[in-house]
Amino acid sequence: MRDQVPLEQVEFLPLPGEGGALRRHVTAQRAYYEWVVDGRARSPLIKDAFARLEELWPRAPGIPVLNRGDARIGNIVCDGFEPTAVLDREMAALASPEVDLGWTVCLHRFFQDLTVTFGQRGPPDFLPRPHRGPLMPTSPATRPTTWTSTRCTRPCGTPS
Repeated sequence: MRDQVPLEQVEFLPLPGEGGALRRHVTAQRAYYEWVVDGRARSPLIKDAFARLEELWPRAPGIPVLNRGDARIGNIVCDGFEPTAVLDREMAALASPEVDLGWTVCLHRFFQDLTVTFGQRGPPDFLPRPHRGPLMPTSPATRPTTWTSTRCTRPCGTPS
């Protein structure tokens, strides 16, 4: 999808604010979280995720590309093993490619843990937790937890 859409065609997607696309993306996620918890108890887990994200902030966040926003297997329609359609794009934005990868990992871990909780095996060999190193061979990302933290600051089940 990223290779098929020139940035000039999605100039309406950049988020407002200061800094590059990744900084604006994280700032928007933080603002969203503040809106969700207004008047409610705050999540120590999400607070820690934002703090960890700042600790792991990449020196070179990457060139912004079109991100789906909800990149996960459940939002891809396939004919056999060939993807034919992408669903659920209301969270599309410009950000580093690893943001979509982080969301995929975050949601896989969520659904894998849920599956195991209900006594099923799930696909444990898909996106295993011990993975370390660059997420993409041409990417400046060298810390997988940075990109997973970016997406996991937006918990499942909150309104988008």
